[in-house]
Amino acid sequence: MRGGIYLFCICLVVVAAYWSYSVTYKTQDNLEVAENPRSEIGRERRAIAVLRADWAYLNAPERLEMLVAQNASRLGLKPMTPDRFAELYEIDRPQPDDGMEPVAIIDLDDLTPRLGAAPAPTPRPAGMRNR
Repeated sequence: MRGGIYLFCICLVVVAAYWSYSVTYKTQDNLEVAENPRSEIGRERRAIAVLRADWAYLNAPERLEMLVAQNASRLGLKPMTPDRFAELYEIDRPQPDDGMEPVAIIDLDDLTPRLGAAPAPTPRPAGMRNR
């Protein structure tokens, strides 16, 4: 009887040890999987910080002033003054010229639905059927 209890206890300890080791290894695997995105996020944050530093350097007012001074004759830029601003209607916009005369002039009033007319049916998605 005693031998059976000892054997049962030994089997119980072996099963508990196997379960404990399997849980430990699964936990370690899950931690590695969780750390991978964290390291990727860290790398991306560092890359964003580098890009922000580059952007700050490229848009530094001193640097832009120097570039404008170097290329003033070629660019034809002038200093910003309040009288240099205009309203949108004051700007002459070139009309597109493709070399063709208009084929037809469509009167949009003819396209509006008449009062009392039945509304146009709305199309249904292709996958839907009448129920």
